[in-house]
Amino acid sequence: MDKNSNKRKSLFPLKTIKLFLDDIREPSFFDGYDGYAEPLEWVIVRSVEAAKRVLETRQVSHLSLDHDLGDKQPTGYDLCKWMSRVFTWPDNILFHSLSQSGHEAMSVEYQSYISRQVKRQKRSK
Repeated sequence: MDKNSNKRKSLFPLKTIKLFLDDIREPSFFDGYDGYAEPLEWVIVRSVEAAKRVLETRQVSHLSLDHDLGDKQPTGYDLCKWMSRVFTWPDNILFHSLSQSGHEAMSVEYQSYISRQVKRQKRSK
């Protein structure tokens, strides 16, 4: 038996998950749009809780978010606030919500997070 065989191996190589959060649509709905060229590469989740579980692996490189995820369900904006609190925004973000106000709220939260990170980096120098 290999002495390293007991080491826990990740299910996914580091930072290679493309995560798609939407309660109804599939990535193929967006064929032809930048960032969605390979719809079979996306891991599809239908709820904020499922998205959090995948994001907690810290292996997500791309994230595409819908805002409205069904009646009385947490929204894509709720996930954005959580990601800002736990510092786990992926490197590549797409907002595909048809809700203009939801799209704007998620975008503002993301920009606010980036602005705070830049300020934090400047203070640490």
